[in-house]
Amino acid sequence: MFRMKITKVLASFLLLGGVGLAAAVTTSSVAPAQAATVSAPAVIRLNQTAWIMDRSGNHVANEGYGTLPAGTSWRVTDVFVDSEYGQLYMRVSKDGWIAYDVDDTANSVLLAQLRETARTVAQKQGNAGLFITTKSADSISQTLLATPVVDRPGSNTVVRQLPAGSRWRVTSYASAPAIVKGDNSDQYFQIATNQWIKSQYVQVPAVNYLQVKGQPVQVYQFSANKLQMVPTRQLKPHTAWRANALYNKAINGPFYFQVGRNEWITNQGVIVNNH
Repeated sequence: MFRMKITKVLASFLLLGGVGLAAAVTTSSVAPAQAATVSAPAVIRLNQTAWIMDRSGNHVANEGYGTLPAGTSWRVTDVFVDSEYGQLYMRVSKDGWIAYDVDDTANSVLLAQLRETARTVAQKQGNAGLFITTKSADSISQTLLATPVVDRPGSNTVVRQLPAGSRWRVTSYASAPAIVKGDNSDQYFQIATNQWIKSQYVQVPAVNYLQVKGQPVQVYQFSANKLQMVPTRQLKPHTAWRANALYNKAINGPFYFQVGRNEWITNQGVIVNNH
């Protein structure tokens, strides 16, 4: 793992204060024939502690300066997308990168750069919008209703329909990264070459053991007509349940556990154990 000098990290921080100073130093009594256009820097203000990483995602925490403190602002000189998980990273020094988080505050220049970076990667992958294909997968999904198959993530071009109750092997995932608070992208599952389905149409088999805490927990029924969960009964406190499948309509949830025939609960008010 590389050793990053603290001066490299501080340089990015000090540059923020140097933008206005540079303008003052270059002021002249002779007006130039054509004023130069200076682009505003991309800046991130951290609202939480951030780990400094190298380009490979390794933490740099062994020399006492492996994190950046909350409340500090940093100039961002580059952005890239981790192809395995679709995470956006920002360069804040020569060799130092931090993960982008919507809970931090990015200026408009940085927001535009983040979107353009995601869009460029998506286009290179042949996807629409900001949808990025991430790590390969090997899981099974089961359709909850008749499911449209599209030719690529973010596309409206339907190539065929899958029957309700059919099972399909998933080989890749795709979603759009969150750029601002409230972003909650659709998630796509690849089931064949140029064939993708949205997660809102399927459940994923997965065994979890749930223990209801001290309050009743709401049970929902999946409505195929509305593509949403409808509240029904409640589970009693301190009861145990086995969940055999998971459902999430979007990448950041909410997530539902299947505890009975078309009966689902969220993780609110329960202890989850997958062993």
